[in-house]
Amino acid sequence: MSKNIQKLPQKSPREMKKRASLLLEILLACALLTAAAGPLMRKPIELYQTQMKALKEIEKQRLADLTFAEVKLALLTHKIPWKKLPSKAAKQIAYPLPPAEMNIPYCETQSIERRVILKLRREKVSVKSEIVRLFDIEVQFAPFPSSKEKPPPIQYIYSAVVKKLPS
Repeated sequence: MSKNIQKLPQKSPREMKKRASLLLEILLACALLTAAAGPLMRKPIELYQTQMKALKEIEKQRLADLTFAEVKLALLTHKIPWKKLPSKAAKQIAYPLPPAEMNIPYCETQSIERRVILKLRREKVSVKSEIVRLFDIEVQFAPFPSSKEKPPPIQYIYSAVVKKLPS
């Protein structure tokens, strides 16, 4: 029976030390690669974040333009009644709007709250005895600034002229 059992090759202690140092060298190389990858990846990640922030601002500008078009259409078609518009007594009003969708490629669609502040800049009676008002239309997105806070860094302010229809 002992004749059938073969002896496994014995490794010398020198070969075992060589193998252990090889494993240590591989682990050290992996650690160095990992440590070097961090600084190499920081710039692309920062660049990506900056680009996403810029894309959000561009999308907000597009939504502000779209909101202004909606409000101007509502003013010109008198869907917002003349009595509800700001006058000399009440210089400004807040006009709530339904949420809008922010569509940024390769990102989830976000719903964003919005409102419009209508401010009376000037009122004039024309030659034909028609009342004409010039409004500043400020589009705001959530979170809405309070009156005590300083205004946001980017403001979306437009102007529109509205004429009262004869009764």
